[in-house]
Amino acid sequence: MITDVAGWVGTYPFRAIPHSSLLDLRTQAATLNISRFVVSSFEGLFNENNLDAYERWHDALSDMTFIEHWPVVNPAMPGQLRGLERIVDRYRPRGIRLLPNYHGYTLRDGVVDELMAFADEHQLVVQVFAMIADPRWHFMLKVPALDPEQLDHFTSRHFNARIIVSGLQPVTRLADRARQCPHLYLDVSRVRGPVFAMEKLVRDVPVDKLLFGSLWPIQIIEATLWQITWSDLPSHTQSLILNTGFEVLMGAPSRET
Repeated sequence: MITDVAGWVGTYPFRAIPHSSLLDLRTQAATLNISRFVVSSFEGLFNENNLDAYERWHDALSDMTFIEHWPVVNPAMPGQLRGLERIVDRYRPRGIRLLPNYHGYTLRDGVVDELMAFADEHQLVVQVFAMIADPRWHFMLKVPALDPEQLDHFTSRHFNARIIVSGLQPVTRLADRARQCPHLYLDVSRVRGPVFAMEKLVRDVPVDKLLFGSLWPIQIIEATLWQITWSDLPSHTQSLILNTGFEVLMGAPSRET
């Protein structure tokens, strides 16, 4: 069982990405034995009508049973929570995604607290992306990585919330917080060599708080997956990262402070 928690679908607006269609995704999942792929659409991130994009993509993904589709939410946009409530009532996503640097707000803003209360009420996992692509991938748009101090503040303020932090480099920046917060998880999508990178990572970050993510199609899945499956980590440890940790997270109750 392999769960990829950091996938994307749709048209990336800044450059063409070869082999990034739904057929390519289906082929990749079958070839690499990925049984569950958590995705959002680039249109849900970059379009102003982000929740409408979610609905359109939900229909397109309806026959892909291994896909779990989460909406990208922009809490700074007027009426977003009302629209999200409609989405949650109709489609029952188990999580939402936040990308503050793309949408022009910070994790310290009051609108984020309101969204976190909504997520707690509806038992939604909140996934925050520190980065999805190298800034050079954003043609004429400068989007720096999310400030780790924001993430530290956010995860301490929402201590008991179910949170995934994705695209953080290095992952160890939140290692201490992951030890403290019962439902804080970190994905390994931006872990890049050298040899034994994963073996070194699990010495610094609790292995039961690490999840596999690929950032497909911006990154190839094998770049991260093989660092786990070809490592010297015991099979139980590999399973924790590849699937079990996600199962535990999704089954855990959330209780905001």
